[in-house]
Amino acid sequence: MSEKTDRYCQCLLVKGDERTIGWIHERGAKIDALVEIEDYDSELWRVEQVFEPIRNMAWIRENQRKNNNTCKSIK
Repeated sequence: MSEKTDRYCQCLLVKGDERTIGWIHERGAKIDALVEIEDYDSELWRVEQVFEPIRNMAWIRENQRKNNNTCKSIK
C-alpha cells in the first residue's frame, strides 16, 4: 500500500478522562475499537466517533503542511 491508496479516518478517541481527535487507518476506525496512536504513547485509545470523509495520507500531510502556521499560539 502507499500514501495514495491507504485510507484514513478522522476519529474522536478516548482514554480515561482524555479525549483527542486523530487520523487512524480505516481498518481500526470502528466504534469501540481499541487503537494505539502512533508516535504519541503506548496506551490504547477507544474510538468513540468516526468522521467523514476518508482521506489518504498524502492529502492529510498536505493539509497539515498548509495549516501548520494557523494556530501559532497553540503548541
